[in-house]
Amino acid sequence: MPTALFPHHHWADADGLSAPDPQLAATGYFRNDPDSDSRNLQRWHQQLWSRRLADGTGLELTSPRRGVLLTDGGIALTSDAAVPAWEHWSQVQALKPETDELVRARGRGSIHQLGWRLYDMGCFLLFPGLQIGRQHTINQARGWTPAIADRLDLTLECIRRYYDELPEASAPELPAGYDLTNPLGPVLHRYRTFFNVFGSFDNYVTFWMLEDLVTDEPGGPQVRFLMPRDESGPYDFQRESGLPRTADAYSEYLIAADDFVQARNRRLAAHAATITRLADPICQACLDTSDGVHQRWTL
Repeated sequence: MPTALFPHHHWADADGLSAPDPQLAATGYFRNDPDSDSRNLQRWHQQLWSRRLADGTGLELTSPRRGVLLTDGGIALTSDAAVPAWEHWSQVQALKPETDELVRARGRGSIHQLGWRLYDMGCFLLFPGLQIGRQHTINQARGWTPAIADRLDLTLECIRRYYDELPEASAPELPAGYDLTNPLGPVLHRYRTFFNVFGSFDNYVTFWMLEDLVTDEPGGPQVRFLMPRDESGPYDFQRESGLPRTADAYSEYLIAADDFVQARNRRLAAHAATITRLADPICQACLDTSDGVHQRWTL
């Protein structure tokens, strides 16, 4: 099996291997969690996100121990694979056979092959990793909140609303009903020291290279949702489902998620090419700005 090139997943070291086990990769992903157990992933995070924007906004990261990165402001961050395929979620099992046929027909391989590809660096983010008051971290809340279902686009919508409502959210008590319009609002507010680093939604998006999930609208930046919606207008967390209800919606989400990760891979590769301390070779296909899906690993 070929050596992984940045930004393609190189997390076999989480399992103590130099390359993914083909038999394991054909059915599973990793025995251990790369977010906590991959030295390569942690090193790539540290190299990528020790950076400054034009206005000076940014981070300097150190690696005090496995799975944790520490900012220059003393905030402990942990990695999160933020673009799920839901392959093993019980709520979507009935949809999988038809969905698998649909994504194969679009040339994306099986759900598992597509989900394997979503483990590229383009799917990963850093969030504060230590609990406050024994309450959920952002990573935990994203997965446990049904309205979010671990989706990055819905998480980003909550972050956008957090910044929009920041004057109210910074009051001694959160506004009544805040969690109804922003289900992650309370947990984001608990970690406001982290979000204060970026100061605005625009800076947050730019720093983490999430531009491919955002569109510029007359009223300000809006999140580009990865799953088809049955209605237009502002996203309604009370009525809309975080998980797909049909095979068509599931397949459209997976294809949009695949496109997003590939697009962010290209952004990350372009940035990595400017980092002189990045020792790993960079995937030349990701430095090509033309569209197209390519898969580094052959299972």
